[in-house]
Amino acid sequence: MNKSGTSIVSDTTADAVALATGPVAGPRLNSDLVQLVIAITLVIIFGLVPNFVGNPYWTQTLQILILYASVSVLQNVLLVDAGQASFGQGAIFGLGAYAAAMAFGLYQMPWIFAVGMGLVGALIGGIIFALPALRVQNFHLGFVTLSAAIVFPQVVVILNDWTNGINGIIVSVPQLTNAGLFGASYLSIVITCFGIAVLCFHYALRRTRFGRRMRVAAASPEAAMALGISPGVMRSVAFIVTAIGIGFAGVMYLPIVGFVTPSAFSLDLSMLFFFAIVVGGRGQILGPILGIIILYFLPN
Repeated sequence: MNKSGTSIVSDTTADAVALATGPVAGPRLNSDLVQLVIAITLVIIFGLVPNFVGNPYWTQTLQILILYASVSVLQNVLLVDAGQASFGQGAIFGLGAYAAAMAFGLYQMPWIFAVGMGLVGALIGGIIFALPALRVQNFHLGFVTLSAAIVFPQVVVILNDWTNGINGIIVSVPQLTNAGLFGASYLSIVITCFGIAVLCFHYALRRTRFGRRMRVAAASPEAAMALGISPGVMRSVAFIVTAIGIGFAGVMYLPIVGFVTPSAFSLDLSMLFFFAIVVGGRGQILGPILGIIILYFLPN
């Protein structure tokens, strides 16, 4: 290897070591903090103000916006922090929604149990995505997850005996949708808190030792292995952790719309989650919210 090539490898390794051993110095911390505050403020406004105004249309639209933005934030974790392109997060969202809808709407289980079933369903989907992530990465892995997003609606239709097929499932959770504290429904409060929690999770992850190790594995797998970090394990853990959050978003989608069908979780939904990051700003804390506002909110 020539001298310039050695220099490049050394620089990459040095950057990876810096990521693994501590936060990156400079203005990024302040920038992320400012974006976090702005994002949390927007979530609070979107989640609670329409309830106080008493406009059902905007209440529902902005509740969905918060859920979609939360999924895109977790997609941002996968794409930037874990370095993995995934085009199948809409399928994970749908797994959480359908598992909860089947438990609550078809089999008359308690809502809290249905929430647990939704999380389990999403977790299973995350594990399915995590297994190929042990050996495949980048856009090759993205195409694997893309296939899941394509076939998910068809699988729901095929499993008609368990999912009610194309007829969908009706779900009503009045204890969540009725007015609660200060005129805001408990559903709005839960969704607002969830959106804030996801944003704080992404912000905090970047400042933890685990988050820095994940970014090292994404930036330079060779340097990560030299530091004793398994890139495959990091990618797999990222899929599993984000799947839990995406599954909860799918569960909360149910009481908002009151009805789920296979067509609600088509490939377009996965593309929305992915391109919201591209449009809003890849790697930015505020980016997913801006992207969802542009791609989902403005057309509505």
